[in-house]
Amino acid sequence: MTIRAFCTLAAAIFALIALLQLIRIVMGWSVTLNGVDVPFWASWIAVTVAGALSFVGFRAAMRLKIGNAFGSSISAMLPSMLPSRSPRRQH
Repeated sequence: MTIRAFCTLAAAIFALIALLQLIRIVMGWSVTLNGVDVPFWASWIAVTVAGALSFVGFRAAMRLKIGNAFGSSISAMLPSMLPSRSPRRQH
């Protein structure tokens, strides 16, 4: 699986979660876990977090070239992700 496919799949799953949480809010569905009602503000947080993760995933998928293999994509991204090292001073 390429990184682009992974990012697209993960983004689609997060978008579905955000959509379902938003539907829960609009329709007024109650959720009870172990006898405790889950408040709607928890769904607002879930919509925000899942929506942001979906956006980031789709944006990452669009920035990657089509057909990159998993390893080559990682190795191309690593230099920009690693902190730069300054040469050590010798005393």
